Amino acid sequence: VASQDDSATTNKNNTSITITTNKHSEEIQDLKKKHAAQLVALQTEQEDFVVELISKHEEHLEKVREELEEQKNAHSRMLENYLLASSTALKVVRDKVARDLDFS
Repeated sequence: VASQDDSATTNKNNTSITITTNKHSEEIQDLKKKHAAQLVALQTEQEDFVVELISKHEEHLEKVREELEEQKNAHSRMLENYLLASSTALKVVRDKVARDLDFS
């Protein structure tokens, strides 16, 4: 009778262990699925972030290029105006010197 009781207890324990193991396996599989989904979501979020960052960087670079082009054009105009003013001033001085020499 004692051996039947031990056998029944052993069967009961084995059944309990099997149920617990199955439950843990299901929980582990659920956690793996959740983790995989989180990884996919994180990767997508990172890709979106990088795409947006690159886009903003390219927009900023374009603005900087435009500003640089504007400054280059303004500088060229300033140099042209300086050259024109210098040439005009030099012509005025030359003409004055020529007149002064003619009156001598």
